[in-house]
Amino acid sequence: LGFGTDLLGEAQPWQNREFAIRSGLEPAAAVLRSVYQVNARLCGLEGQIGILAPGLPADVLLARADPLRDLAAFASPDETLDLVLCRGRAVVDRLG
Repeated sequence: LGFGTDLLGEAQPWQNREFAIRSGLEPAAAVLRSVYQVNARLCGLEGQIGILAPGLPADVLLARADPLRDLAAFASPDETLDLVLCRGRAVVDRLG
């Protein structure tokens, strides 16, 4: 089962609620596998995205919550994420 919603436009602010919903239905590790491994496979990009490896574009999150212990916290990224790197560049930086 892949991860992601079709909430666009006015409904887009609720898109991250999927973390909270699925955290009550599945183990956090299974949800995270959906985010990083299953979605990459479904998009035909396995081995190219969803992993940290030399030479690959990296999207990295630095969060206040441990996703394995509190996956639902990621439903509120403004309160949970301190740093978001997209392809190695900071797109959100609440550390400074």
